[in-house]
Amino acid sequence: EPSIPRVLRDGGRMVGLVLTTRVAPGTIHLAQVAVHPGRRREGLGRRLVEEACRLSLPRAARQATLLVGENNTAAHKLYTSMGFEPRATFIAATKAIS
Repeated sequence: EPSIPRVLRDGGRMVGLVLTTRVAPGTIHLAQVAVHPGRRREGLGRRLVEEACRLSLPRAARQATLLVGENNTAAHKLYTSMGFEPRATFIAATKAIS
């Protein structure tokens, strides 16, 4: 969704961003939500997620998905407070590239 991603700047410095994709009809995926470590707990992540969801409505999106690491308790709290519900556990695999 090229028109949905947002970057928050403060004095020219990037302090947060959200990147989105469409994974299915009616579903956007929040591929990346990031806030500068020094600017966390200011509501920037919430603002970015809310904005992405709001901007997806005219594009017929009715749900949003995201992945979050199991140990990222701050993100879990944020997303739960915003109404996101766990649906599945993602098992990641790694491969060395040489």
